[in-house]
Amino acid sequence: MDKTPKVIDNLIKEDEFLKLQTYFKENYKNYHWQNREGRYINDSMNLPILKDFLHSNLDIVRKTLGNDKIVPTLAFFAHYETNAIVTKHKDCFGGTHTIDVPLYQTEPWDIYIEDVPYTLKENQALFFWGETQNHSRKRLETPNAHVAVLLCHYAEPDHYRHKQKDLK
Repeated sequence: MDKTPKVIDNLIKEDEFLKLQTYFKENYKNYHWQNREGRYINDSMNLPILKDFLHSNLDIVRKTLGNDKIVPTLAFFAHYETNAIVTKHKDCFGGTHTIDVPLYQTEPWDIYIEDVPYTLKENQALFFWGETQNHSRKRLETPNAHVAVLLCHYAEPDHYRHKQKDLK
Protein backbone atom coordinates (compact mmCIF):
# COMPACT_ATOMS: atom_id res chain seq x y z
CA MET A 1 0.00 0.00 0.00
CA ASP A 2 1.20 3.51 -0.86
CA LYS A 3 2.04 5.29 2.39
CA THR A 4 2.63 8.73 0.91
CA PRO A 5 0.87 11.30 3.13
CA LYS A 6 -2.23 12.74 1.49
CA VAL A 7 -3.59 16.28 1.76
CA ILE A 8 -7.39 16.50 1.91
CA ASP A 9 -8.88 19.93 1.19
CA ASN A 10 -11.94 21.15 3.08
CA LEU A 11 -12.27 18.04 5.21
CA ILE A 12 -15.03 19.61 7.29
CA LYS A 13 -18.16 21.30 5.95
CA GLU A 14 -17.97 25.06 6.48
CA ASP A 15 -20.75 25.35 9.08
CA GLU A 16 -19.34 22.44 11.12
CA PHE A 17 -15.83 23.84 10.81
CA LEU A 18 -16.96 27.22 12.19
CA LYS A 19 -18.77 25.47 15.04
CA LEU A 20 -15.60 23.54 15.98
CA GLN A 21 -13.42 26.66 15.70
CA THR A 22 -15.71 28.66 17.95
CA TYR A 23 -16.06 25.89 20.52
CA PHE A 24 -12.34 25.27 20.88
CA LYS A 25 -11.32 28.95 20.81
CA GLU A 26 -13.73 29.55 23.70
CA ASN A 27 -12.71 26.50 25.73
CA TYR A 28 -9.05 25.58 25.18
CA LYS A 29 -7.80 27.26 28.36
CA ASN A 30 -9.97 24.84 30.36
CA TYR A 31 -7.83 21.92 29.14
CA HIS A 32 -4.65 20.41 30.52
CA TRP A 33 -1.53 22.55 29.97
CA GLN A 34 1.62 20.63 29.02
CA ASN A 35 4.53 22.97 29.57
CA ARG A 36 7.19 20.81 27.90
CA GLU A 37 5.19 20.69 24.65
CA GLY A 38 3.81 24.23 24.96
CA ARG A 39 0.20 23.19 24.51
CA TYR A 40 -3.26 22.82 25.98
CA ILE A 41 -4.68 19.37 25.21
CA ASN A 42 -7.81 17.27 25.60
CA ASP A 43 -9.15 14.09 24.01
CA SER A 44 -12.27 12.38 22.73
CA MET A 45 -12.73 10.42 25.96
CA ASN A 46 -13.49 13.73 27.70
CA LEU A 47 -15.08 15.78 24.92
CA PRO A 48 -18.23 14.54 23.15
CA ILE A 49 -17.76 17.14 20.38
CA LEU A 50 -14.36 15.62 19.61
CA LYS A 51 -15.65 12.06 19.72
CA ASP A 52 -18.42 13.05 17.27
CA PHE A 53 -15.84 14.63 14.96
CA LEU A 54 -13.68 11.50 15.09
CA HIS A 55 -16.60 9.35 14.00
CA SER A 56 -17.84 11.81 11.36
CA ASN A 57 -14.66 11.36 9.28
CA LEU A 58 -14.79 7.59 9.17
CA ASP A 59 -16.14 7.38 5.60
CA ILE A 60 -13.36 9.64 4.29
CA VAL A 61 -10.70 7.57 6.07
CA ARG A 62 -12.13 4.32 4.76
CA LYS A 63 -12.30 5.71 1.22
CA THR A 64 -8.75 7.08 1.41
CA LEU A 65 -7.44 3.68 2.55
CA GLY A 66 -9.77 1.59 0.42
CA ASN A 67 -10.63 -0.34 3.56
CA ASP A 68 -14.18 -0.40 4.97
CA LYS A 69 -13.09 -2.12 8.18
CA ILE A 70 -11.12 0.82 9.60
CA VAL A 71 -12.52 2.05 12.94
CA PRO A 72 -12.03 5.26 14.96
CA THR A 73 -9.87 4.96 18.07
CA LEU A 74 -9.02 8.33 19.64
CA ALA A 75 -8.88 12.04 18.84
CA PHE A 76 -7.04 14.94 20.43
CA PHE A 77 -7.43 18.69 20.35
CA ALA A 78 -4.18 20.58 20.89
CA HIS A 79 -3.68 24.34 21.10
CA TYR A 80 0.03 25.16 20.74
CA GLU A 81 1.58 28.49 21.70
CA THR A 82 4.88 30.30 21.05
CA ASN A 83 7.91 28.08 21.75
CA ALA A 84 5.92 24.89 21.28
CA ILE A 85 7.72 22.03 19.63
CA VAL A 86 6.69 18.53 18.57
CA THR A 87 9.75 16.30 18.69
CA LYS A 88 10.18 13.58 16.09
CA HIS A 89 8.21 10.51 17.09
CA LYS A 90 5.94 7.70 16.00
CA ASP A 91 2.56 7.38 17.69
CA CYS A 92 2.16 4.54 20.15
CA PHE A 93 -1.23 5.35 21.64
CA GLY A 94 -3.86 6.17 19.09
CA GLY A 95 -4.00 4.08 15.97
CA THR A 96 -2.22 3.24 12.77
CA HIS A 97 -3.72 6.07 10.68
CA THR A 98 -3.73 9.76 11.61
CA ILE A 99 -5.49 12.86 10.32
CA ASP A 100 -3.98 16.21 11.32
CA VAL A 101 -6.33 19.19 10.77
CA PRO A 102 -5.40 22.81 11.59
CA LEU A 103 -8.47 24.31 13.22
CA TYR A 104 -7.16 27.85 13.68
CA GLN A 105 -3.71 29.40 13.44
CA THR A 106 -1.96 32.74 13.45
CA GLU A 107 0.37 31.29 10.82
CA PRO A 108 0.87 27.89 9.20
CA TRP A 109 3.10 25.55 11.20
CA ASP A 110 4.63 22.83 9.04
CA ILE A 111 4.28 19.23 10.05
CA TYR A 112 7.18 17.02 8.94
CA ILE A 113 6.44 13.45 7.91
CA GLU A 114 9.66 11.47 7.47
CA ASP A 115 11.45 14.86 7.29
CA VAL A 116 9.26 16.13 4.44
CA PRO A 117 7.43 19.38 5.33
CA TYR A 118 3.70 19.81 4.76
CA THR A 119 2.17 23.26 5.08
CA LEU A 120 -1.54 23.13 5.85
CA LYS A 121 -4.21 25.81 5.82
CA GLU A 122 -7.14 25.77 8.20
CA ASN A 123 -9.50 22.90 7.37
CA GLN A 124 -6.90 21.24 5.16
CA ALA A 125 -6.11 17.80 6.53
CA LEU A 126 -3.03 15.65 6.28
CA PHE A 127 -3.59 11.90 6.30
CA PHE A 128 -0.57 9.79 7.27
CA TRP A 129 0.49 6.60 9.07
CA GLY A 130 1.21 7.87 12.58
CA GLU A 131 2.46 4.60 14.06
CA THR A 132 4.96 3.88 11.31
CA GLN A 133 5.98 7.32 10.02
CA ASN A 134 8.15 9.71 12.02
CA HIS A 135 6.51 13.11 12.38
CA SER A 136 7.39 16.37 14.07
CA ARG A 137 7.05 20.13 14.09
CA LYS A 138 9.88 22.62 14.53
CA ARG A 139 9.74 25.18 17.32
CA LEU A 140 6.93 27.73 16.90
CA GLU A 141 9.08 30.82 17.34
CA THR A 142 6.89 33.76 16.34
CA PRO A 143 5.88 35.87 19.36
CA ASN A 144 2.18 35.52 20.28
CA ALA A 145 1.73 32.69 17.80
CA HIS A 146 -0.76 29.90 18.27
CA VAL A 147 -1.89 26.91 16.25
CA ALA A 148 -4.76 24.58 17.12
CA VAL A 149 -5.05 21.15 15.55
CA LEU A 150 -7.39 18.20 15.65
CA LEU A 151 -5.56 14.86 15.63
CA CYS A 152 -7.74 11.89 14.77
CA HIS A 153 -6.57 8.30 14.95
CA TYR A 154 -8.00 5.21 13.23
CA ALA A 155 -7.04 1.53 13.06
CA GLU A 156 -8.01 -1.96 12.05
CA PRO A 157 -10.67 -3.53 14.33
CA ASP A 158 -8.09 -5.85 15.94
CA HIS A 159 -5.81 -2.94 16.97
CA TYR A 160 -5.28 -2.90 20.73
CA ARG A 161 -6.53 0.70 21.03
CA HIS A 162 -9.91 -0.10 19.52
CA LYS A 163 -10.44 -2.97 21.93
CA GLN A 164 -10.44 -0.62 24.92
CA LYS A 165 -14.06 -0.23 26.05
CA ASP A 166 -13.76 3.43 27.05
CA LEU A 167 -13.07 4.45 23.46
CA LYS A 168 -16.23 3.12 21.86
